[in-house]
Amino acid sequence: MSNFYQYVSCPTRLNKTIDLCYGSVKGAYKSVALPPLGSSDHNTILLTPTYKPLLKRGKIVTREVEMWTDNAVEELKGALESTDWNVFNNSTTLDERVDVISSYILYLKDLIIPTKCVKVFPNNKPRLNKAVKDALHRKQHAFLCGDVRDKAEAKKEARYEIKRAKLQYKNRIEGKFHSNDLKAEEVDHGPVVEDCVEWCDNHFLKLNGNKTKDMVIDFRKTSHSIIPTTVKGSLVELVESHKYLGTVIDNKLNHDLNTSAVCKKGLQRLYFLRRLNIFNVDKTLMALFYKSFIESILTFSLISWYGNLTVQNKNSLSNIVKLASKIIGTQQLSLTNIYERQL
Repeated sequence: MSNFYQYVSCPTRLNKTIDLCYGSVKGAYKSVALPPLGSSDHNTILLTPTYKPLLKRGKIVTREVEMWTDNAVEELKGALESTDWNVFNNSTTLDERVDVISSYILYLKDLIIPTKCVKVFPNNKPRLNKAVKDALHRKQHAFLCGDVRDKAEAKKEARYEIKRAKLQYKNRIEGKFHSNDLKAEEVDHGPVVEDCVEWCDNHFLKLNGNKTKDMVIDFRKTSHSIIPTTVKGSLVELVESHKYLGTVIDNKLNHDLNTSAVCKKGLQRLYFLRRLNIFNVDKTLMALFYKSFIESILTFSLISWYGNLTVQNKNSLSNIVKLASKIIGTQQLSLTNIYERQL
């Protein structure tokens, strides 16, 4: 009975376990000995499930939410309109002015907008909205009142609201998957570039449009037209990869180009390691040369790209380490171990 597990772990008659109970799930029940029934000489065994529902396992969280009612919004709007904003012009720096104005707005918001404490249960469904909760409350009230007609209408209304809430939640999730953008929305970055150009001009910096490159990272399934970027009327070149601080970043973030560049540099430097081996240089000096001129190339900004590499790219880099270890005669640290240490 290798596929079955024993649940009775307490004595059933005196100090012996005679009565047994088997099941296919390991540790599904916990046995508790109870007094025997009638004149029986065997104890009664209560099997209690070890599984606890999510509602009992999780803790009830109390959150304070803001109630943005129409009256509160109008009151906040009136307070902001009656504010003399010229008072904040006395700030010495722009950062100080932003901090003071933001603090003042937050103060008005905390002072005017009412709040209430709500309980968030672990089994709360994300599709439950206010309409569903109100319908369920009316259904419970009709049940307590005992009116058959109101009870039937409330039950029908609750079923309709639940069905509509499920459909709305389904459409919202499917819409996010269709756009392949779960959080942000696509916006025109032209004004941001214009602000950057204006800031450079105000601080006596010149932005060279010929050396400026534009790279678009887009993981959407369907192709979309890309809005061109312009700097002072000149069109910025659209590239598929860009070298930033010694690391090649491509528009698919698969790091194939960066791996190829690193492998090329590593193989070129293996030539000098072979020459040192031909000249019978000491193994310690060869290991020092490897760590200084080869391993430093392989591990440059390793933590930012090694974790996303494919198995093929990792094998290409590992072959360089294996060749170096074979030339030196001692095993060198693998890139995986170095990556895990840096993490």
